[in-house]
This record gives sequence, structure tokens and C-alpha cells, in this order.
Amino acid sequence: MMHSVPWRVCDLMISIYYRNNMLERLVKLFKGLEEFDRKPPCKSIVRKVADAFEMLGLLEEKSRVLEKYSHLFNEASDGHFKKSRKASRKNDKQYTKKKEAKSVGPSDKQPLDSGSSDAEIDVVV
Repeated sequence: MMHSVPWRVCDLMISIYYRNNMLERLVKLFKGLEEFDRKPPCKSIVRKVADAFEMLGLLEEKSRVLEKYSHLFNEASDGHFKKSRKASRKNDKQYTKKKEAKSVGPSDKQPLDSGSSDAEIDVVV
């Protein structure tokens, strides 16, 4: 069963176990994933697992995990999961709205009317 569970679900479970201090379950889940040769896609998972090992006093396991997945920490980007289409569209809409809001102001081609000039005021009085 562990070989077909998406990493998103595994990451969610690891996060829940980590947040609720259920470290034994977190370690058991991660070891089960490793048995099926599942490799974590991002460093946040490895960091939580390493922290769990440390809090449980398993320092050798912590160093093993950090060394095994050190390539995730050397990469420039987190390499986390791809954004959903809905999230991408939402960001595009927000970007478009910001762009439209900026273009609502006066354009560079039209002169700004700053009100009456001093000469016009003197003539009226």
C-alpha cells in the first residue's frame, strides 16, 4: 500500500504527526516509505524526520537520513510539489488585477492638469 500513496498525502501525514508530537508514528511512516524505496521529494520532509529522530534520541538515524538526502539541501530550490492549476490561475488573476490597477492612472501621453496657474489666478482677482 505504501508504494502507491502520493507524496502529498505522506507529507501531510508527516506534518500532522510532527505537529502533534507523534514522533514514533512519523518515524514508522518514513521507514515504511524507505522500505519501498520511496525517496522524499523535498527537504522539508527530511528536516521533520531528522528532527523527530533527534527528539527521540536516535542521533545515528538522524545523521544517516541527513547524509542520505543531502542532495535536497544542496539544490537552490526546494523542489516542492507543483502548484495546482487552480492556484496558478488564481495567481494569474491577481497579477492581472495588479497590472490593471497600475494602468488605471493617467497615461504618459496625456498632460496632467494641476489646476490653475499663478498667472491665471492673478488675472481672475
